[in-house]
Amino acid sequence: MGWLDFRRCVSLATPSLSPRSEQQVALAIALASATLVACDAPREEQAAPPDPRFATLLQTASDFGRLQGEQWAVKYLSRVDGRTPPEPLDQACTFQNTAQFPLHMEFLRTFPGLETLDFQAYLSLVMKRDSRVFWAGELRPFSGVRHPRTGRTGVMGMFVYADGHEPLEADEIVELYRRMEGCIPYARDSLVLVGADTEQAARFSEQAEGLAQVGISVADHADLAPGVAAEAYSVGEGYGYLRIVPPGEELPVNVGPRDLLVIEAASEDIGLVAGLVTALPQNVHSHLNLRLREKAVPNARISSVFDDQALMGLDGRLARVRVEADSAAVEPTTLEEAAAFWMLRVPPIVLPAPNFEEARLLPLGSLVAADATAYGRKAANLGELYRALPEANRVSGFGIPFSRYEGWMRDSGLAERVTALLAEPRTGADAAYRRSALEELRDAIETADVPPDLIAELAATAEQVFGTASKTLPLRFRSSSNVEDGERLSGAGLHDSARGCLADDLDADTSGPSACLSEAEREALEAELERRRAELEEHPERSWLVDVIDDLSSDLTRERPVSRALKKVYASLWNDRAFEERAYFGVAQQLASMGVMVNPSFVLERVDAVAVTNLAETEGGEPYTRLVSQSGGQPVVRPLDPTLAAETITFRASAGGVRDVQLLVPSSLSPSPIWSTAQLTELAQLVALAQEHFEAHVYPDIEPLRLDLEIKVTNDDRIVIKQARPYVSVEP
Repeated sequence: MGWLDFRRCVSLATPSLSPRSEQQVALAIALASATLVACDAPREEQAAPPDPRFATLLQTASDFGRLQGEQWAVKYLSRVDGRTPPEPLDQACTFQNTAQFPLHMEFLRTFPGLETLDFQAYLSLVMKRDSRVFWAGELRPFSGVRHPRTGRTGVMGMFVYADGHEPLEADEIVELYRRMEGCIPYARDSLVLVGADTEQAARFSEQAEGLAQVGISVADHADLAPGVAAEAYSVGEGYGYLRIVPPGEELPVNVGPRDLLVIEAASEDIGLVAGLVTALPQNVHSHLNLRLREKAVPNARISSVFDDQALMGLDGRLARVRVEADSAAVEPTTLEEAAAFWMLRVPPIVLPAPNFEEARLLPLGSLVAADATAYGRKAANLGELYRALPEANRVSGFGIPFSRYEGWMRDSGLAERVTALLAEPRTGADAAYRRSALEELRDAIETADVPPDLIAELAATAEQVFGTASKTLPLRFRSSSNVEDGERLSGAGLHDSARGCLADDLDADTSGPSACLSEAEREALEAELERRRAELEEHPERSWLVDVIDDLSSDLTRERPVSRALKKVYASLWNDRAFEERAYFGVAQQLASMGVMVNPSFVLERVDAVAVTNLAETEGGEPYTRLVSQSGGQPVVRPLDPTLAAETITFRASAGGVRDVQLLVPSSLSPSPIWSTAQLTELAQLVALAQEHFEAHVYPDIEPLRLDLEIKVTNDDRIVIKQARPYVSVEP
């Protein structure tokens, strides 16, 4: 129970608070919940797992974080000297899991003998001096506040419940304060006593001088306003989940538009975030700064940010960051406030009603733009490319409609699990909980059974589309959800693709390697594996090579059944970034559905490339195409090797050829240009065909229409356009 609600319930005779102090107290109570966690005894003495309801010792900020509720508060009960509380609450301190039990009474009623505890009995236990068995209150961290005694940034506010007619005496405060110092050793030097209302605050202020003589610090509400000196790069405010990356650690791959990122140094790898705080200076004219500034995303340098112990304990919590000209503040917020901000910041995307009646597995030649409601925009756009391009430059394949995902999720019982996850309040309020729950959901999807009749149907369709050799043809299962490749939401990189081999499903065993691994591919993989192992031995600091080596080893040894590939794509609908991107654009999570596009997997391709069409330096200027390419089988969209530089060129199409070709960045893998003049001319003609067709038949209302095209040069030197979608960007 927050103190303001508690005070109303008890109807204590206290002066009414002014609007300003009322708001400050509410903020104080909200923040008292953010830094405690559990351990029934010192960790080395524990023989059994801790009780998830509570903890008796908080040794680290992560301990505190496990117990926080949405408002960043952790409630406590502390044994009163000379009194005997019931077991197991007879410890020096009991820290309540406020995420599970927002109110003390809810928590206490979970213990034997207290199941019928009523409000008056509760008041006797914690409020009345003569009958008090527990000291009770809340703890809340205040970031950006200097401790009045130590001068350290970040304090832990301690609020104490007491009857207004029986104000706490100094000896009572000392007893509780000393107890708390012993129970939260990591925060003992940041602990401050805070009045829960104006009357108690005034009383504490009168006692402050005497308490200071015994090492007890008192803080007034006015002293707890967040905000520290900062170097502002982009002023504004943002709401999101704190994502704290300790100094020396790499940027996580799944940081997104709902993250308030705290990191040592800025990086061009940082994409759209809700806010950015760095400890080191940033380049004012960097691309990152320009991107954040144009979207009014708050961005600042706080040199002492990693010294703020209160802030460090709030990783994963929902917060608001506010950056002004020379200061910055991080404060707690509610999901309702954040959702209201997000709604105003980004107008929600309204999805067209999905067609769950269509159940056929249809070849690309049968799909048109209107089929996006049943098969997803990716599959529908590939059907349009199939019509626009010459046969040699098309991708063959077939689409699996949304209805198959919906039916499989329902029949397997996984749909009920999704419903429960979305109904859980912590899914929206606690990023750490949400990511863990989504990971468990993905695991459940990937381990569920695929009905044999569906595998048989996939095999029959593959033979119809790809021919009699389809069982040993490596296939690529690609996401085609109803929340990607759209006019406002590209969904690039949000979902997963996976390789599948029908023969691996039909061979009645799980031993590898895959039956679709050709001798030529095997030799190429073995050579690459040997090269990467030698590189890692010579450069052990290149830690990312470990994942590359693991992937290569897996490709050489594991089976690749299509059942696994299908489930991998289905599970990726619930990737962290996909979930958070939908939330950013106001898309109701329960409306997300997954279609699948099945194509032959490109094996030993010569070039991987992405082209963006219809760009112009100035409004009304002559449009050009930007082409980013890489050779040697290395991908452009998701490069495995961060040390590689892709070739970047621009060109304009002209009658029968290309002109104004400019090499902006050469490929680090190719000493000469990747594209010959003849190839570039052919590509320009294909791009023009795609542009004209999509302007006329797919996106006639987008002006100007810029297309994002994914391109391959195959092992037999064919140029294939494998994907088309609108290019979503504020700037080229």
